[in-house]
Amino acid sequence: MRVLLPVKCFDRAKSRLSGVLEPAQRAHLASLLLHDVLDTLCSSSLVSEIWLVGSEPGLVPLAGEGKIRLLPLSRERGHAADLTRALELLPLRPGEPVLILPADVPLLSPAELRELAGAHRGGGLVMCPAACDGGTNALLFEPPLPMPLLFGDRSLSRHRQAALERGVEVRVLDLPGLSRDIDRPEDLCWLARQGRGGLSRGYARRLLA
Repeated sequence: MRVLLPVKCFDRAKSRLSGVLEPAQRAHLASLLLHDVLDTLCSSSLVSEIWLVGSEPGLVPLAGEGKIRLLPLSRERGHAADLTRALELLPLRPGEPVLILPADVPLLSPAELRELAGAHRGGGLVMCPAACDGGTNALLFEPPLPMPLLFGDRSLSRHRQAALERGVEVRVLDLPGLSRDIDRPEDLCWLARQGRGGLSRGYARRLLA
């Protein structure tokens, strides 16, 4: 599978943590969260390519490292519009699915990637919910995109309805490592308490110490 990761510029990321973190801390956290996700994706034999979608300057040195590629879209048009454009720019590979993930799910595991791939073997659309707001933290499908992208609060139900209206089979998987993205102070506290994790967990612990 190929993976699309939308990445907001680090100096504008994690605005909902502005009450507890300084701008430089939020930027560093966003960078570490991305690197944790990339480490998991790069270690999986199921992932053939990882496409970073965004204009953050820190993405440039990553492009070309192993599986990592860059689509330098500005995100000025919005999250959904840039991902839709990214899908249009991806080279066609019939039969190979595309996975859209957020760049801030640091507890994503290789086992969960295998679960996603297994759930997609029958085709259709596989989705994973966000734990807190009914959002969509994973979309796996074979291009072309089977319905419009409708990210935001309660987007899982809207994505599901849009797919079903177009006759697309939908499977929803509730995977712990994909359910919690790190956006709010309570998410940061949750990350610091986890028994496993990468660089971002260690940084969260230092921030809260």
